[in-house]
Amino acid sequence: MDGFDFLFSLYSLLLGLAVAHAMTGFADSWVDRARTALGASTILLGLLILLRAAGQWTSFWDGRGGLAMDPWKVLVCLGMALPYIFIARVMFPRTDAGYASIDDYYLENRRALMTALLIPTCVSFASNIALSGSAFLQEPLFIAMKYVLPLAIPLALIFAGRQRWHRAGLGVLTACTLVLMFWA
Repeated sequence: MDGFDFLFSLYSLLLGLAVAHAMTGFADSWVDRARTALGASTILLGLLILLRAAGQWTSFWDGRGGLAMDPWKVLVCLGMALPYIFIARVMFPRTDAGYASIDDYYLENRRALMTALLIPTCVSFASNIALSGSAFLQEPLFIAMKYVLPLAIPLALIFAGRQRWHRAGLGVLTACTLVLMFWA
């Protein structure tokens, strides 16, 4: 096993945990839907986590030629993946929590969820600056979709108390993530 194989295995394990927790939360919510209504914001956040995990995993694979094992890369992997595990665990209420809607629970916990959502973007930006300097900042649309919106929207949603803002913001982030997955 070379350095990339080790890093890829670690990163895959961590992202896989986030995906598994998100899907378990969706399944538990579906089973408990008679007691707790499903909510659009939580569904969009879950979809965002699933797409970001897939996007990060494929991005990591694409960079396999230039990645070697070192402590910096392990810390970047942790900083990129652990927030998604946290979000996937926290975004769904426990079945005995007694919320009328999953989105009521989401709004109550939006500050922690949105703060955690900021971390991978900050880690990615700092890592890219450290490794590439400003060379990756040449494409304005890419930078807007990869860094500006993923920082600005969660920051705004920390303070927004209305579901419609969360649905719109999470919808934009999900669309950006989907576009970035296929960016050439």
